Amino acid sequence: MAEVGCRADLANWAAAAGWRLRASGYSHNWSPLAIDPVRSDPARVLLVDLRAGMSSVQVDAASRQVSAGAAATAPVPGRPELDTVVWLSILTKPGTPGAWTFFDETEQWIFGNYSAYAVPRVEWSKGWAYTGSGPYTDAAMLGSTLPSAYGSGFATARATLNALDPRRIYSSPLLDHLLP
Repeated sequence: MAEVGCRADLANWAAAAGWRLRASGYSHNWSPLAIDPVRSDPARVLLVDLRAGMSSVQVDAASRQVSAGAAATAPVPGRPELDTVVWLSILTKPGTPGAWTFFDETEQWIFGNYSAYAVPRVEWSKGWAYTGSGPYTDAAMLGSTLPSAYGSGFATARATLNALDPRRIYSSPLLDHLLP
């Protein structure tokens, strides 16, 4: 676990030197979980590659379930019949007029219709919690809808973040709001 020690040393250095750290993974997509140019000086933000050795994946061979913390595909405790993931990819071109309102209405419809018999969840690297003002702006989605969709996995993610990053070196305004 030398990697974890090195990352802790890096986090301590960053805190003392006034730098912010941002986690970088496989770069499937970008979200404000990475860099926030409003709150942080982009020149003093260091991306830290967390692909090696920093996973929280658990495999239960008996039930043939894999859990990755607050992942969209994490099993739903007490609901073994929910064993299938349906992935919806809804896209527009950047700058499309009315796109945020469209995404807001679509997201509300998905959570309103499917919540009766399924567990809608977001893909963390994409835009979500839309209002007509843009992504990550729906207070109800951020404060209650998403946390409840992940059950105890969300509380575990919050506790893990707070335990591993008490100085909030890896945080962003979105994470501060989502995982206080």
